[in-house]
Amino acid sequence: MIKIGPVSIDKFSARESELKRLDKIQSDYLSGYRRNLAVLGPWSIGKTSLMLKFIHDRLDPDLFPIYLNLEDGFLKESFFGFLLYSLRSSSLKDNNYSLDSVGDSAVAIEKEYPQLAPVIKNIESGHKNNNYLAIMDSILRLPDIVKKKFGKNCIFIIDEFFSLDKLKVSSWMQILRDHIMLDKHTLFVLISSEIERSKSVLNSEFSLLFGNFEIIELDNFSYQESIDFTQSRLGSIKIQEHNLTEKMIALTNGLPLYLDILTSWIDENADIFDWQTLIVMLKEVLLNNKGFLYRYFSEKLRVVPGDDKFQEFLPFVTEVARGNTKKRELKKKDFSYATCNYSMNGFLEKNGSFFRIKDPLFRIWLLCAYNADLMGLKLSSELKEEMLAREIQAVGSPLNIFLNSDNVENMVTRLILNFDNEFIEIEGKKRQLPKILTVKNLFQYQTFSAFQADKEKAGRWLFVVIRSEFQEQDTYSLLESLQSKDFKFNQKIAVMPQREDSNISLILKTKGFWVWDMKLINRIIEFYGLSRDF
Repeated sequence: MIKIGPVSIDKFSARESELKRLDKIQSDYLSGYRRNLAVLGPWSIGKTSLMLKFIHDRLDPDLFPIYLNLEDGFLKESFFGFLLYSLRSSSLKDNNYSLDSVGDSAVAIEKEYPQLAPVIKNIESGHKNNNYLAIMDSILRLPDIVKKKFGKNCIFIIDEFFSLDKLKVSSWMQILRDHIMLDKHTLFVLISSEIERSKSVLNSEFSLLFGNFEIIELDNFSYQESIDFTQSRLGSIKIQEHNLTEKMIALTNGLPLYLDILTSWIDENADIFDWQTLIVMLKEVLLNNKGFLYRYFSEKLRVVPGDDKFQEFLPFVTEVARGNTKKRELKKKDFSYATCNYSMNGFLEKNGSFFRIKDPLFRIWLLCAYNADLMGLKLSSELKEEMLAREIQAVGSPLNIFLNSDNVENMVTRLILNFDNEFIEIEGKKRQLPKILTVKNLFQYQTFSAFQADKEKAGRWLFVVIRSEFQEQDTYSLLESLQSKDFKFNQKIAVMPQREDSNISLILKTKGFWVWDMKLINRIIEFYGLSRDF
């Protein structure tokens, strides 16, 4: 199994707003107001890195950190290693001690801190006898011992806490719930890649705690965070073409893991970053069956449906990668998985009437590498490179064209004429994209324009395209124009590809508009498989 650990502290990037939220939670706790925390996000998004960065750089010396990583099962060496690190840091026995010099940590703890020897022996005995209830009980008693021996409250981090399901502790949720409720001198942090399940548990099994439980949900880096990350990593590398950094960000979708892998490869193997460097890099890490991302994707592709269903699942996910995203079309092809809910840990998205490969690199790997290898096709290096270049060119292009286009209205018209009564789900609400027959211009101003889209079975939609020069006062001019002409619409859409003004969005939403920002526009383009058509 491929192991991906947290990024080293010195390479940690972005997440400043999340670190500030952790600062506030810590400050409130030290002042007597406890808010336990859940850190949620897709696998490899940087949840562990965030918490380790906080502990290393910003944890108050009055708090004692306990870190339990359950990703690969109970009682890894890292648990004892981290505990020894925390003990030595708290007692200042060795100022130069680091996690890299752990060694046999359990033995060291028993020797240096004999008051903890009984707990260590209980944990090791439980591990030897596969008595996970005894292990869990011993570990959860540690904060009480730390409070008595060191006079410190604890921050207790349980990483991938749903892994407790795999262990033989039938009542783990009740045990954990009791400790969270009763251990007032402990601030609990639960980390999980199972986002929706975590939210459900916090709202059900931990319902009495929900008002006292805060959630930090990590997503991919924003565009600006990705730019800053890339520039910091490639500071000494000469970038030959202006749009290459943007192209790499589009390919990685701002995922920290991918940005780390690709920028590290460039830093280690190139003096300049040009188009050929990008191609060579992706051929090595993505298309070569010994490359990291090739092996990583191969493993994830098999793990999700399980080996017994893999042969059924592969044709379905490959068809989605090819651009056949509509659920009804996939069902016509008798793909049973068109009714499934597999997310492939963030790779695959089911949204309303559509499926979508969320991960551009995974999609390219499926089409250019894995599928060809599986079919025994001996593609030449030149052909693979040609396929790779074509797929790379398509990634991220629609959004960039929208942002730079002088005729956004024409592009919006082309997009909505593809609607065919499909559904999409946005922020928990299901919305229909009706079949549009005709589109006509209503009025046009310097900062915005409006046009009417007539639906197939009576009724009409209003689309207002907001330009970059649009200001908050223009919102009222727009609303007055609509009111004076007494227009009646089934739905009003404000298209804002060049604006991210929350105030303008809020005003329009209160007036019944559905606001389309850059992210939503690009998603709809992907749903309809139009990436190459714009």
